Parts: sequence; structure tokens; C-alpha cells
Amino acid sequence: MANFDLTGLALSMVCPTNKLIMDDKGLPGVYVERKAQPLNALLVNGDNSIHPAFLYNGIQKDSLFFGKFLAKVHASRAYSLPGEDPTANITFDTADRYCKNKGDGHHIMTAAGWAFLALLAKKMGTMPKGNNNYGKDISESMYQAIPSMALDSNGRIQRTATGTGPLTWSDTGAIDGIFDLCGNVWEWLAGLRLVFGELQVIPYNNAADPTIDLSATSTAWRAIRAAATSYNDLFIQPNGTGTTSGSVKLDRVSGHWQWQAAAITDQDDSGRSAAFASTTCSGLSAFCKLYLQAMALLPEDGDTGYGEDMFYANNAAEERLPFRGGNWNDGVGAGVFALYFPSPRSHSNIYVGFRAAFENL
Repeated sequence: MANFDLTGLALSMVCPTNKLIMDDKGLPGVYVERKAQPLNALLVNGDNSIHPAFLYNGIQKDSLFFGKFLAKVHASRAYSLPGEDPTANITFDTADRYCKNKGDGHHIMTAAGWAFLALLAKKMGTMPKGNNNYGKDISESMYQAIPSMALDSNGRIQRTATGTGPLTWSDTGAIDGIFDLCGNVWEWLAGLRLVFGELQVIPYNNAADPTIDLSATSTAWRAIRAAATSYNDLFIQPNGTGTTSGSVKLDRVSGHWQWQAAAITDQDDSGRSAAFASTTCSGLSAFCKLYLQAMALLPEDGDTGYGEDMFYANNAAEERLPFRGGNWNDGVGAGVFALYFPSPRSHSNIYVGFRAAFENL
């Protein structure tokens, strides 16, 4: 432990927001601490309420800890460490378990946490680049990360070792930031899903609670009331068929995605895509609209600063969980606002991984 203490001291001297956090085995992971921010610091039309990522089981948290690197599994535990081949080919439930195996406070990255990081990077003008073009960022020609898996059949790089890209791949543009939020592998997120096209969440950031039930049949899931005026009436009991009265649903309108209060008119059991920036809403209250923007599910009005990040979804299947960020061959479609919603929780592939996070309990 003394060696880890010295390592932690050295890390905090170079990067004061970076921390070594131990798990139940006394082994460390590298995490980045981020302080709570109000919505008006992140969104042009935001109010002074705290971002929902910092609302946890009725308590407002002062800060959160995010894995600096994509997760690597050792001994059934997820570690945030540099220079590793990120673990992929993993289902959501397995990834969730490997985070919780680390002990109290450890959990898989949540959708609310990811949204906060995306909005913060956009506000700061440090939208991260990453491995979205076979070991490089499509906008960069001089930088390349270290390959961490076999080349593909055309001799191209696929996954790259965690944190081995340039500083532009950090969400702060500096060594103190979180790496690989854009590209490399898509990342599973907790606390958000589509059920027959209906948007459902684990309220606030309660999905970060290691004791909460994230299963498909959990009673913690709530639909979103389209006419909500505050958090007091935002979360409603879903009816299980995706047709909850007054809930927010995902429709396909004129080739783009639309969150709306009305029934879905274009429902398809496939993965269709559109630019995230083209996403619209209809019939939502001002509060509900702000909540979707805070969750990085809806762009701000008139804002085109989301690059060409893509939004893929299946709005007809029984349950679909999200990935975000993109993978090594998504090109301009990868990014912190990229959203992939066509896959069941049982999906696994070489391009899907995850990230650990930590909550002070």
C-alpha cells in the first residue's frame, strides 16, 4: 500500500483532479474528479439547478469520479489503467457486475454522468478526438495510438491501448483529462433505455447506486412525462408496452429522430441513423426539453456545434440500452454526442466496451 500511496501522491501533484482509488482487493484505478456544475454553466438556456448527474438518492453530490481510461478486466474486476487493451466482447450485465465487484461505490458509467462530460467538453471548447479512423482521429494525420489487438484483414489498426493517443484525445485537451471518450470502442451506459421506442430512465443519477437493480424487469425504471414542470412530476410509472400516457417517445420524422409526446408514427425493428444535431422534439414542456438536453439526448435550439456525431436507434424493440462515443472506424460519426441505441443488453462485440466510475457513498 505504501507504494500505491506514493504513486497517488505523484499523480495528484501532476494532475490534481486525478486520484488513485482502491477496490476491495486493495488494487488501484485512475479516476478523474469533476465538480458539480449548474445547468446554466453547461447549456445556454439552462437554469441554476445542478446537473442531474450530481443528484443521487435524494442527495446533491459535490463531485463525481470517472474512470480516466476505458475499463480493462482483471480477476472479474474493471480497472481504469493506462496502456491496456480495453475489454470488449462484453454484455451490459457482465460489465455492470465487473464494476460492482470492486466494492462499495464502484459502478459502471451512467448515462447522466456521460451527458455531463459531453456538455462540459462542448462548453469548454475541448470536444475530444480519438481513435475513430483505424488508430487515428479522422481529422489528424500526424498522431497514432498504440495498437492493442490484432490488425484487421486489411492490415488496419482496430482497438488501441488506453490513454496512448495524443492530448487531443483527452476531454480537457490536457494530460489531466479523461481519455478515449471519442472512438476506440463504444461504451455501455447505465440508467437509460428505450422500450418499444419509449424513453425510460433510472431517475436522476440513481443508476450509480451499486445496490440498485438495473435489470430489464427492475421496478426502478421510469418513463418521462412530456408535460412535466419540475422533477416532482417528471418521472412516471411506465405501462410496460411503451405506450404510457403522456410519456416521451422516439419517432422518425422526415429522416431524423424526434422526441415527442404523441404516439410513434414510424416504428421499425432495425438500427436506423441520423445526425445527432438533427434531433428535434415536439409537444414537450420547457422543463422536459431542458432535461433531455441535460442528458445529451437533444441538441440546443439552433446549435450546430455537435460535429457529425451520429444517433442510431431501434424504436420498436422491447428493450434497447445505449452505447456512446463511437469506435475505431466510425470516422466523423464518432464523438461524445454519438449515441447508439439499437442493441439489447445481451449484445457483445469487439467494438463494445465500458468504463468504470466511482461514487463517494
